[in-house]
Amino acid sequence: GFRLDAVIYYNNNNQTETIDDLTWLVNNVKSKKADAYMVGEGWTTYREYAKYYKSGIDSMFNFDFSQQDGYIGKVLNGAANHGASTYGNALVDVENEIKKYTDSYIDAPFYTNHDMARGAGYYSGEYKAAQIKTAGAMNLMMSGNVFLYYGEEIGMNSSGTKDENKRIPMVWSKTDTTGMTKGPADMDAGIESPFPAEDEQEKDKDSILSYYKNALRLRNQNPEIARGTIEKVESLCKDSQAAITKTYQDSTIGIVYNLGEGNGTVDLKKTALENMNLEGSLTLKEETVQLKDGKLEMPACSIAVLK
Repeated sequence: GFRLDAVIYYNNNNQTETIDDLTWLVNNVKSKKADAYMVGEGWTTYREYAKYYKSGIDSMFNFDFSQQDGYIGKVLNGAANHGASTYGNALVDVENEIKKYTDSYIDAPFYTNHDMARGAGYYSGEYKAAQIKTAGAMNLMMSGNVFLYYGEEIGMNSSGTKDENKRIPMVWSKTDTTGMTKGPADMDAGIESPFPAEDEQEKDKDSILSYYKNALRLRNQNPEIARGTIEKVESLCKDSQAAITKTYQDSTIGIVYNLGEGNGTVDLKKTALENMNLEGSLTLKEETVQLKDGKLEMPACSIAVLK
């Protein structure tokens, strides 16, 4: 496959000519290998990057949910007019926008990349670890091919605006100095990770790493998460709560989000989810999501998958 850098600038910012150039490139690659995978980077909003799907490219990176000022960061930081429902609306809007140009596409969501500070720096205070975990899940529950920048799964830090500091080496261990790489030559010394290294988090079932593993397992067990068509369950979207369905090959699942810092009860009666069973969930520690008498009892910052 190919990751194509800065695709929106191929032809002096002329969008029509750039899309023509990208079409030529995609057609040439596909003529050599029909199942080659091509993903383009265009640092812009989904209403703009969606237009580049006219070229036949498989994926475009979804920048609207990335960084501190993307939908995920704003919802979890309590930004004005950015509740859980805003996140749900955006999921549907992205899908509808891309479908204006093609029915054959794979969205490419991500949370951070090598040009951005990592998510650990977006949050502070006692809920920092909870927000880091929840942000990862909100990304991994999105449709398409989700990209994960190394280090997010252990809550690694970045520092400042300097690119080299965003690309420090993976913290496999804080005691073993062999590592895999020394990192960029010009990175600053002393950038400390606020959480344990990978080798320690492997042993902790409540670690950020373990949470990411659980999220990936849940995603892989339910192909509807990556491939399903989204519909919002309007009556279940309010305040810190949101719900959607995803349908893929005659199979529909529901995903319910409690993104607040307190427990919540979600009444599924008279909704598209009322006859579904609890398929799996993501919680911060040992809490559990429970479904009783048509109502979901959800701990703080939890996500439930129903089927």
